[in-house]
Amino acid sequence: MGVAGDEAGFTLVEMVVALAIATALFTALAYAAIGALSATNSARANQEAADLANRVLEDTRQMSWGSLGHDPAGVDCSDARLSSCGGQAEYNGEELVQVAGGISGQVTQDTTNVIDYTVARYVTTPADETGDYRRVSVVVQWDDKGAIRERSSATVITESTRGLPLPDFTLTPFLGTGQEVNPGATAAWGFEITNQGAPDQWNMTTSFLMELLGVEFYLDNGDRGYSSADDTVPLVDNSSDGIVDTGLLDPSESIIVWAVFVAPNWASDGVYQAPVTATSVGQPGAASASQTVTLTLTITSGVISASPTPSTSPTGTESPTPTPTGVDNSVCTDTDPAPVPDAAGGYSRFEYVMHNSGNTSWPTFPLPATDPIPGSNALKPMALNQTADSIPSGRELSEYSQDLVPGGTPGRLLYAGGSFSSGTAQVADFQSGNQTKDYINSIALRTFVDQIPGGSADVTLSAELYEYKSSGNRTNTLGEVSTQVVSLSPYTCTSGFQEVSFNFPISGTMDLSNKYVLGVRIWNSGTETVRLAYDHEDYTSTLTVVEK
Repeated sequence: MGVAGDEAGFTLVEMVVALAIATALFTALAYAAIGALSATNSARANQEAADLANRVLEDTRQMSWGSLGHDPAGVDCSDARLSSCGGQAEYNGEELVQVAGGISGQVTQDTTNVIDYTVARYVTTPADETGDYRRVSVVVQWDDKGAIRERSSATVITESTRGLPLPDFTLTPFLGTGQEVNPGATAAWGFEITNQGAPDQWNMTTSFLMELLGVEFYLDNGDRGYSSADDTVPLVDNSSDGIVDTGLLDPSESIIVWAVFVAPNWASDGVYQAPVTATSVGQPGAASASQTVTLTLTITSGVISASPTPSTSPTGTESPTPTPTGVDNSVCTDTDPAPVPDAAGGYSRFEYVMHNSGNTSWPTFPLPATDPIPGSNALKPMALNQTADSIPSGRELSEYSQDLVPGGTPGRLLYAGGSFSSGTAQVADFQSGNQTKDYINSIALRTFVDQIPGGSADVTLSAELYEYKSSGNRTNTLGEVSTQVVSLSPYTCTSGFQEVSFNFPISGTMDLSNKYVLGVRIWNSGTETVRLAYDHEDYTSTLTVVEK
């Protein structure tokens, strides 16, 4: 029985043909979809590369003019785009701009949407050199299914503020703006420069005359004290503008600079002034770009007093305090004084005045009849330095001395039987505030001594120089000098204090260790208690040195 025509199905041949047609159609559609997706990914990668190049250009545009270039130590000479990298590196026939503190490494890597990009940046000087501008070129490369693709972009940047924050910095002198030296000696002024704004660097200049005479700028080695042996790194011209500068400082970063001047041997005694100016390299035309400090140099052929001129007391008392009545402040002159050391070329002769240390609480007059006056025995009783308190007229010893003779008589007690290592009851200890100095010729110490009332024995004092480092509390003896002894036998001064002096000859040069200061100790090596007078207008104890 036959099958009706409307119930007939596809034959096997028809089915095979239909499947073949569908397969070909869907395969073509798949290839079209894959091709479209691949084209989309390539277009997206290309656009991301363009965006990346523009972003790098804008980041470079925000750099200060003084740092717009390549750090010489960071130039990658393996970069095939560079030529003459062993000498003056070039890109596309234009010289690479090189400045210390600039871009370190011109080739970097960046990954965006799982695509790895190689980014090369070049800051060059345009070949025509018709203007004060620099060209920035950025080349971005990436792998597109085995094919290396590349996008590049470039711009020209001129020396302008370009919307950057205005320079914000401080130029602060420390250790004062005045120096006094002998002819042929070195004067050094310290400055701290602190960047309070965007990254920048500062040119350091002084007057034309001082530049002719040879002012030079040096970096501090970290101890905030000038030494010709340690502070030897000069400022250099990092921005290629012909002026030495600080190098790039980041926000909140500080640098300490020394302005160093050697006074000519032929210089006449007098007072000279010179400005020192720090000027922003990034925005030199801005209103806040520069700050100036005026320095004062006093040249004298005589002995320099390294202590302030006597004036009013730190408590604000304007009128001198009179010496109590009935007090004998006379002096028996030293008949064999220590010779004043000779000045020398390159050194200055300083006379340091010995002071009580600390923020002194001044006594009232007349002094109370009790003995001793209350005070801290833990503090070093004396110090010698260039920033010590001045000595007001009529000054008596303050209560930071360990012991005082009552009745207004000056004189700190030194008990008998002392040695270099004894405590403060037997030793008077002075320390300089100047680190790492060199000394030559000799050192002269002058002070005043007296027996206590009723004393009968001879007076014998010993003194020794040493070097001291406050960090670590270390004390070293100085092999160039030895302990000196003054023996007053018999002691003949019957009125007031006897002037005594010590001479410390120096063979060759005495160089203090790094960050050490000079100290001197005086102790009572005799058999009876004595009084030592200092820090008083009538008894000016001094230490005279020839140093640099």
